[in-house]
Amino acid sequence: MKRVSSIAAVVGVVVAALLAVAIVRAPAKWHGGDSDKTGSAITAADLATISTNCGITFPSGVQGVRYFWLGSGVDPGLYAKLSISTEAEPQLRASIAALPDQQIMLTDRTEPVWWKPAVDTVLIERVYSRQANYVRLVLCKEADGLVLYVKWFSV
Repeated sequence: MKRVSSIAAVVGVVVAALLAVAIVRAPAKWHGGDSDKTGSAITAADLATISTNCGITFPSGVQGVRYFWLGSGVDPGLYAKLSISTEAEPQLRASIAALPDQQIMLTDRTEPVWWKPAVDTVLIERVYSRQANYVRLVLCKEADGLVLYVKWFSV
């Protein structure tokens, strides 16, 4: 009888260890894991994710430059840098202007080195809460054209 209880105890420890490993590894898959894309690797689905999360419809003439999805943690987030055509500027600018501008701070988020809006050429910026999520949009002119920086985090 002692042998059966010893085997049961070992099996219990093994099961507990496997569960612990599964729990520790699970966050990497909670929201699809992390994804870092550039240029043509940024898909229409990626742009749709940005659009849905931020509550803004992108006109044609918006292309991805950089897209970083943070899905490995408890709360997902994303950073994006989008190139805006001259034709798309008026519609996009009007859409952004219609959004609220709130005083919301997001702490403990280190931005990627490429996520650096040109502060001196900002055309319009909005920070707001959408469905209890943090959103920041910065439309600015840069040397290579018009750029929209997007930062979205589930909070």
